[in-house]
Amino acid sequence: MAWVLHGNQPRDTADVAGTNYQTKLIAYISALKSGLRLEDNVERDVLREICTHVDDRAKELEENGLSPDEAKAEATHLLGPPRILARQLYEAHSQGSWGQTLMAASPHIIFALLFALSWWRSMTGLLMVLGIVILFSAYGWWRGKPRWLFPWLGYLLVPVIIAGVLLVYLPRQWSWLAVFIYLPLAVWLVSRIGRQSLRTDWIYCSVMMFPAPVLASWALAVGWRDIPLDSLDSPLGRLAPWIAASFLALGAAVAVFVRVRQRWLKVGALLMSELAVLILVAISSKGISLLGLSFLALAAVTCLLGPAFLEHMPFAHRTSTSEKGVPSTGYR
Repeated sequence: MAWVLHGNQPRDTADVAGTNYQTKLIAYISALKSGLRLEDNVERDVLREICTHVDDRAKELEENGLSPDEAKAEATHLLGPPRILARQLYEAHSQGSWGQTLMAASPHIIFALLFALSWWRSMTGLLMVLGIVILFSAYGWWRGKPRWLFPWLGYLLVPVIIAGVLLVYLPRQWSWLAVFIYLPLAVWLVSRIGRQSLRTDWIYCSVMMFPAPVLASWALAVGWRDIPLDSLDSPLGRLAPWIAASFLALGAAVAVFVRVRQRWLKVGALLMSELAVLILVAISSKGISLLGLSFLALAAVTCLLGPAFLEHMPFAHRTSTSEKGVPSTGYR
């Protein structure tokens, strides 16, 4: 069945009887692949199990008197609609382990500690946290981009977000910096990382963008002009406990995201916690108006749900699992 998993019909159709069956089975496996959205190694194992099950079931049906073509067609039909089967398989395999949960929540916890323990007051503390984020992001990228990587990638955008906020306070004659330097670089970096996330699954692009609205809202609430890093009496110092609590909330939401099985619960955990944190920002500080809060809420919804629409763009097409070399079950 290697030809089925690779989505190609054999050159010599006499090698596999029933061209109509071949076409239907290729379409079935393709539809199943598009709905699985699992890690590559898990997806390969699942497809191998499905093909083995079809092979075994077809052999049983042949022994009961069906022709080979009828047996294979009936075995495939008994699997049920591919979208329903894909959803069931996704829910059965999408729950991450506790180790993966810890790795995914860790960047949020580290940023919570950054403010809870006042590491932000020294350049050493800031560089240490940034170094940890870069180190784990590089490690995850090198190890094949496991699903716990995407929350770490989100924090790689912290310098980009802070730079964007600081540009708001530049004199008008320096606005060309934003137009000709910052915006192209920011778009390139976000699109570079975002494309990889979308090719995996749009929901992980949402996880990557998850902290961005919160970071931007705190930056606007604090006001990043003339902030003394060594003063607890500054706006940042007074709001630091609230900022730490907001990042802990993000970490808890990501932990729920990794552990629940249904996609709608995963998206709901991200969206509800994001909006709750934005309300926390508005309550704990007076730096954001109602209009500003509404804009940030709209930005949060866009960051979390926008990737679902971008996934249908040509640049976001998922890499086929078959290209990774799915093993054949051997049934011809």
